[in-house]
Amino acid sequence: MAPRTGTPDAPRDVPLIPRPVRWRDLAIVAVLALAVQGLLGAQVAGPVDPDGFYHARIAAMYGQGTFPQFFPWMAWSVFAQRFVDAQFGLHLLTAPFTWLGGDTLPMRAAAVAFSVLLSVATCAVSVRLGVPRGLAIAFAALLPLASIHLGVRLMGLRATPLMIALVLGLVPLLLSRRRVGVFLVCLVGTWLYHGFLVLPGIVALFFVLEWASGRRPSWTLPAVALAGVAAGLLANPAFPANVVEHVHEWVNQFTGGMAEVPISQEWQPVSTVVFLRFAGPVLAGLVAALAWRSRRLDRVDRFLLWLVASFLLASCFYNRFLEYLVPVVGVAALRIAADPRVPPAAAWRRRRGFGTVLILLVLGTLGFHAQGIVQAARSAHARTLAAEAADVAGWLAAHSGEGELVTAEWDDFSMLFFHNNRNRYVVGLNPAYLYRRDVVQYRRYTLLFQNRIRDPENVLDGLGSDWLLVRTRRSETGRAFAERLAASPHFRQRYENEAFSLFQRVQVGPPLPAGPE
Repeated sequence: MAPRTGTPDAPRDVPLIPRPVRWRDLAIVAVLALAVQGLLGAQVAGPVDPDGFYHARIAAMYGQGTFPQFFPWMAWSVFAQRFVDAQFGLHLLTAPFTWLGGDTLPMRAAAVAFSVLLSVATCAVSVRLGVPRGLAIAFAALLPLASIHLGVRLMGLRATPLMIALVLGLVPLLLSRRRVGVFLVCLVGTWLYHGFLVLPGIVALFFVLEWASGRRPSWTLPAVALAGVAAGLLANPAFPANVVEHVHEWVNQFTGGMAEVPISQEWQPVSTVVFLRFAGPVLAGLVAALAWRSRRLDRVDRFLLWLVASFLLASCFYNRFLEYLVPVVGVAALRIAADPRVPPAAAWRRRRGFGTVLILLVLGTLGFHAQGIVQAARSAHARTLAAEAADVAGWLAAHSGEGELVTAEWDDFSMLFFHNNRNRYVVGLNPAYLYRRDVVQYRRYTLLFQNRIRDPENVLDGLGSDWLLVRTRRSETGRAFAERLAASPHFRQRYENEAFSLFQRVQVGPPLPAGPE
């Protein structure tokens, strides 16, 4: 079926003719984005994303040539016998940064580099989609500031900026039907992180939209996307265990196979306030762009709008997709506002529309993220949770035996492991790893930190642990649990700071059966 044509009021639905990208422009974006990230980083006392500490430690191992096949540091995890690195690509890309030396410097340098790379990719994609160079440079350079979540929180270390860059890069490749490019993006995304679902989903969306628009969709694009996913899975040294791990993680999420395991807050419906905090300003920019563009939208605009709608819908179920909104919606708004076929005489109108969209995107987002910016500035004068965990880890490394098991909450594992890999820990990253290993021990472990176990010492005895770390900052349950342990003859408090209390089990008699109160 031939492509549809337009009317005089609706220009022809012509294929994408990308503009060339200048390396000088990308260099300008990189310098400006680095300056913005430097300003943001100066307001943060240290890395603030706990999981980033795990990624940084694994990357350091890779940098030293160590690729673990099992993971004794999570003694009660399924990874203890079979380590599966689902973020293999992220760790391999981060490994060279560990040569910088220092404590958290490599982690912060990698996080900034990945964020700057996202800005560069945003500029390149915007230009290829027809956005004027000046506006593309301005938006991309201000992206870390316009998206405070990407700019400040990723002073930890995560794959999100790289994944967003791949998502943006996939758009012009699909519109131009670049099969090799689609294959490589899906390969890298799967090798890097969990792109094996997101990226093929975008390809499928494009296929459906082409079919619904009366075009002849290309079956080869979904085929090469799936081939890229397969190649990305094969590129992971853990294959085929990584496939099994992906199946466990995703199938159980969608089927509720481990409904009693509170893996994280990411899969819970996002609140209206949080949703508007991220989506509100960029949606305002999108509405302004649509109002400015009075003609019928072409296939590029329609695909971008469908992509935005998909991420908005996905954000209602998996709130990590909120992080995609500012870059993706921003590029969509600027592309819709831009019209390369507007006569030169109307250039002043085009610039006015561009300025309106840019102001709404940047100033509006800053307004929604004002609280986060203030908190980031205050953190420069306050010790972070990660800093308190570092003190505990250092004390344990000096006062406990090598390989001794420490019982701590699963989401404290990354910070402790980063600073102290002499000790071992019960579980980390995901409590489902303990649940899959031993359901009974998982339930006891969960009740323990809920302060619902009558004899905590017997739970530690079953785990083979003599050390118990309780987080007391911003936790009424944790403080009550710590006070109870301090009054127990079976425990002795060995270390305390503003965020944690560390106890050592004391043998005072034969153990009794553990049970809930």
